[in-house]
Amino acid sequence: MQPEPKVNVLLVDDHPENLLALEAILEGLGQHLVKAHSGEEALRCLLHQDFAVILLDVQMPGMDGFETATLIRNRARSQHTPIIFLTAFSTSESLMFKGYSLGAVDYLFKPVEPDILTSKVSVFVDLFKKTAEVRRQAAQLASVNTELRESEQRFRSLSACSPVGIFLTDVEGRCTYTNPRFQAICGFTFEQSLGDGWLQSVHLDDRDRIIADWGTWTLTKCDYSHEFRLQTPEGIIRWVHLRSSPLLSAQGEFLGHVGTVEDITERKQAEEARAQVIREQVARQQAEAANRMKDEFLATLSHELRTPLNSILGWAGLLRTRSFDAATTARALETIERNAKSQAQLIEDILDVSRIIRGKLHLNLRPLNLVSAIETAIEAMRPAAEEKSIQLEVVLDGVAGWG
Repeated sequence: MQPEPKVNVLLVDDHPENLLALEAILEGLGQHLVKAHSGEEALRCLLHQDFAVILLDVQMPGMDGFETATLIRNRARSQHTPIIFLTAFSTSESLMFKGYSLGAVDYLFKPVEPDILTSKVSVFVDLFKKTAEVRRQAAQLASVNTELRESEQRFRSLSACSPVGIFLTDVEGRCTYTNPRFQAICGFTFEQSLGDGWLQSVHLDDRDRIIADWGTWTLTKCDYSHEFRLQTPEGIIRWVHLRSSPLLSAQGEFLGHVGTVEDITERKQAEEARAQVIREQVARQQAEAANRMKDEFLATLSHELRTPLNSILGWAGLLRTRSFDAATTARALETIERNAKSQAQLIEDILDVSRIIRGKLHLNLRPLNLVSAIETAIEAMRPAAEEKSIQLEVVLDGVAGWG
């Protein structure tokens, strides 16, 4: 703990022995005793220091105590400094009145009683200390008030100029403050946005859900973050992102919530535009894929239609240009008939595809002779193979055959 600072006490007397006597009496107070041998020297001391009290001898050569007191009182810095006059010669009431009229607080006669002097000086020393403390506290309070005003002004400036809405709520989630940006986003005045009023700006499609979420969240004392739509009284719809956190005092006491509301309408519109572009790209890709499938289907269909047709035309041409025995002729006719039926079945299959697309396909379940189907496929290819002198070997159900 730092020692208490000493205060100054000014002793003014033209006799050194009197100054020594005063110093001996007052040194027990533990203060800083300043000695001056004349009025002029006393005034010089007052230029640079403040004093709790001045003990001023009345009878001094040159500038006496009254003149010195007059000059002391004329200076603003020492105008209210207590002065105790000391005299050893005069008890004139007129001189005493003159001393008091100059602002003296007391008038003591020499020889001075040590206890009385010590008591009187200590009173003014204590008063000086208390006055200094009051001034210090007043300056400190003024500094705190200034800081508070500046802090409040900064908050108001930040709040007023903030690009996002700011709000405060009480412990039950009711708004107690909203900044201008918050009010502009909701389309409300300050008064309309207080309490639960701002909830009336929530879009009807989102209102029930948000009110339920808000009511539950205010009891949890946790962070909150949600995106939803607002609709102003003019019918303008805005997407907003609301964030909020618990507001605590310096002692950790729960005071309510502080939060922000950000207008994210442009972001949502950009996201919707991107989603629309993606949907269009997907649709275009699907259309392109459908076109490719259609082209592949038509190419396959063309091939499948030509395959039995080639067999029919091939055997028909052979029958026209060559003479075959009865067995070969019968086989040729059988092949032509079989491929004609195959082509008719292919056309029926194309119709089935159409039925599939329309969701009207009906399956006819019946046994299938796989050997016959394979032979049909081979016979369809045989004329083209023979034209190129290609021999086909067929092995079906363990039976080998040559064509």
